[in-house]
Amino acid sequence: MPNTVLNHPEFDVVALGELLVDFTQSGKSDQGNPLFEANPGGAPANVLAMLRKLGKKCAFIGRVGSDSFGTMLAKTVEEAGIDIRGLSRDPEIPTTLALVHTFANGDRDFSFYRKPGADIRLSEKDLDRGLLQHCRIFHFGTLSLTDEPCRTATREAVRLAREAGALVSFDPNLRPPLWPDEESARREISWGLDQCDILKIADNELLFMTGEADFARGAGILKAHHPNIRVLNVTAGSDGSYSLTGPHWVFEPACKLGGVIETTGAGDTFCACVLNYLLEHGVDGLDEQDLHAMLRFANTAAWIVTTRKGAIRSMPNPEEVEKILTQYFFPHHMPVFQHSLFFLKCIQRRPACGAALSCLRVFPCGYWISSSNSSLERDAKDTCSPPMISSARFSFASCSCWIFSSMESLAISLKTVTGFR
Repeated sequence: MPNTVLNHPEFDVVALGELLVDFTQSGKSDQGNPLFEANPGGAPANVLAMLRKLGKKCAFIGRVGSDSFGTMLAKTVEEAGIDIRGLSRDPEIPTTLALVHTFANGDRDFSFYRKPGADIRLSEKDLDRGLLQHCRIFHFGTLSLTDEPCRTATREAVRLAREAGALVSFDPNLRPPLWPDEESARREISWGLDQCDILKIADNELLFMTGEADFARGAGILKAHHPNIRVLNVTAGSDGSYSLTGPHWVFEPACKLGGVIETTGAGDTFCACVLNYLLEHGVDGLDEQDLHAMLRFANTAAWIVTTRKGAIRSMPNPEEVEKILTQYFFPHHMPVFQHSLFFLKCIQRRPACGAALSCLRVFPCGYWISSSNSSLERDAKDTCSPPMISSARFSFASCSCWIFSSMESLAISLKTVTGFR
């Protein structure tokens, strides 16, 4: 088993996989035709771009075409501060392209131009072994497992990184149109699950692999079948995220401040923030407070990306994330007498339900959301998002101070804002 990688090799994270152009919808022409903007993308490269914003040293391994798109991608990644010595150019096959169709809620549908695409032509001989043997974390997904020769190259890269003592990070990033059938996808995802120490898996991917719609049970199934996974994170879109790490199972609500344009790169941003946290804190001995802090930062950064188009060039600075956390999330060091002012400030700045939930989640007295089991559970009504509420447990804590004139008035206020029975 790899260690916690507390040593300091040349690179913090090396990622292998697709580097492509995401053509995202950008309005319509005067004739009414859809317009698409060419955004540099690809999940592994997106992860590295966010890690660079967080000050980590990164390198990319992949393949693009010897065309104008390939040149643009190489330049973009290099300008992001990512080492591209592992990026090769294919003289025959063009750069992989993806058309991203965005729905009203910001979610997406992908159409790939990749039969073949340059990214799947990465072979073992293209691997820079020095990169793989001198990184703290190696990250990959399944798009590099759909076809040969890239599948074999990916397996060899994982082997080299593990042998060198790196932690292995895996994001299935399931894209059904790229697989010949579902069983092929399950087989390769299962192989990736067998290799990784750190897993980021989306809710639909968890259902795909376990057949279980309940996140806690699904995560438990994965851990039972793949005990090598040390940090298992489940992303649930606009509801939030979960982490199963050691004995802890925690939930952190999503950041809901509106303004969502599209969700491209949100999961990759989340993944990068998790890796950054683990690089700084290690993977062993994390408690619930650590996991909440990790997920809270990652959720917030992911929300910022959804308010912008594209991915690699849309990653937020850590200062942007911290500003939102400071403004809208309860600062644990705040003096008691300021709690009520903070609560009222949140209600003014956020939609009613979101404000109450954010405050309740960390409130020092009264109702608070706990990730553990509770004897008191409350259902949500019209004004709250049922998926978010049903994922949480509500407990009653002893009151150490009066926020409003009495505990009764606090309960009435919360009932009014959230619609709790």
